[in-house]
Amino acid sequence: MFVYKSSKAKFLSDTENFSIEDIIQACVQNTLNIHKSPESSEYQSWKNSLQFMANLLRAKSIPEDASVAIEYNIIQSRKRIDFILVGQDEKGIEHVILIELKQWDAVQLTNKDAIVKTRFGRGMIDIVHPSYQAWSYSSLLEGFNEIIYKKTFN
Repeated sequence: MFVYKSSKAKFLSDTENFSIEDIIQACVQNTLNIHKSPESSEYQSWKNSLQFMANLLRAKSIPEDASVAIEYNIIQSRKRIDFILVGQDEKGIEHVILIELKQWDAVQLTNKDAIVKTRFGRGMIDIVHPSYQAWSYSSLLEGFNEIIYKKTFN
């Protein structure tokens, strides 16, 4: 389920008006049927991170007809993908890019697979690397749609 879905142009307009975080907050409440406001840290992350994403999407190499989805709620899970970009390349091949946004100031390597250290609250904690997180979401989505990929339905 998509909390926010729009064209690249509409997303850029929503960020240029400095209203994207308010739009996302309202969409989260309406789409996910949540009656309380999201945490202030989540609101701040939308405010900060989505401005950076808008700066990236202004690149001419990203097609104007690309689609943007924010806070995609993966069915049968409590997981939400922060940012999805969907479009076709110059050959007409469809692509989907999953992006996990973080508000980290610093990160440290660990000896653990797919785990990094970053500061939360007053100390450093182990946390899943955002690239691994995005990969796991991709795998989860492919698993949900395996029958389509394998074309084994009747």
